[in-house]
Amino acid sequence: MNAPARAMLASLYCNSAQAWLKLGSDHAASNSARAMAEKALEHEPTSVKARFRRGCAFANTEDWLLARADFERVLRMDPANEAAKGELRSVLRHLRSENGPERSSWEKKAAAAVKTVRREDPRGAQSDKEATALVVRQKVGMASAMRAGALKFWTSKGVADGERRLL
Repeated sequence: MNAPARAMLASLYCNSAQAWLKLGSDHAASNSARAMAEKALEHEPTSVKARFRRGCAFANTEDWLLARADFERVLRMDPANEAAKGELRSVLRHLRSENGPERSSWEKKAAAAVKTVRREDPRGAQSDKEATALVVRQKVGMASAMRAGALKFWTSKGVADGERRLL
């Protein structure tokens, strides 16, 4: 298929995704919108509109991490996209509210541990390194879990490793 035809087809799929999003935020409409956006991305992988609409569909189904990834990608491609900035803020608010108490409690414990160690041990620099290492290990664990989820998602879609790197 030639480039103009692919662009036209991608545009039609984007418009279809938008129509599904306008129909409502229930799972059926959102999943249909996501499917249309993914078809648009098959034809035009750099489509900002398709990626934004897929992010909206993910947000409607409360797939916050996938929505976040799409909105961040949109902003890398188009940093001035105000709609994506707004949606990303909303998604981040939801992620914080879901993980907030858990995350803040371990961050508070790490900070308290650092303060306690400083009072007890004049060699605070070494203690700071240990506390920092603990926080880094926890963050890396969270990132690994996110990566595993993304890998599972892309594998379920039949996307090969090399193709994922292009996205």
